[in-house]
Amino acid sequence: PDVVNISKYAPRPGTEAAKMKQLESNIVASRSRRLSNLAARFVLERNIRMIGVFEEINVVEKNRRNITFGRTHNYKKVMVGGERFLGERLNVKVTSANLRYLCAEIVSSPNG
Repeated sequence: PDVVNISKYAPRPGTEAAKMKQLESNIVASRSRRLSNLAARFVLERNIRMIGVFEEINVVEKNRRNITFGRTHNYKKVMVGGERFLGERLNVKVTSANLRYLCAEIVSSPNG
């Protein structure tokens, strides 16, 4: 998955776990940070493997800077250039990638 919810454990009062010796907070923080970094590395590697791939996207968002984003069938976020309309479907080729989204050039609209 592209999003991993990493939560630091906290014992619930009144449970057996609450009676057990707890890890020091610096160990918990270190493990959480290591796991977050590992998950980010996997996402970036997977995104980089998408470079050169052709995808069909649905335009779903225009941000404050007027940058257009779409989503693939498996919900990957894709940035595309040009003036596009929300709901428009586009065929794109992925040209670059980062941790948060793919960048693509428009190849065509599915209807021509």
